[in-house]
Amino acid sequence: KVTAVLSGTEQGKSSGFWVTFTTPDSLDKVTAYYKAGLKSNGWTETASYTSGDTTTQTVSKGVYSGTIGITRSADSSETEIVIMIGEEKQTPSEE
Repeated sequence: KVTAVLSGTEQGKSSGFWVTFTTPDSLDKVTAYYKAGLKSNGWTETASYTSGDTTTQTVSKGVYSGTIGITRSADSSETEIVIMIGEEKQTPSEE
């Protein structure tokens, strides 16, 4: 279930979006789903961190990069997924 969405653009620099989902699925199931799905769609995991009930993956693909945060509190019946992806605009000298 989508619980929040935000998108924006910094004029001439970058653009991106932020979306939050919840699911009754376990933290392990959701983490495995995103790891497999991102890899099969050409994304590279550049960093990963797990502590307790939270997993964070930093990913990139071409000019896009971002973070997927997955959290499930012990007293919660839902797992929260926060995805933040941005596109870095290249300057003419980088194109």
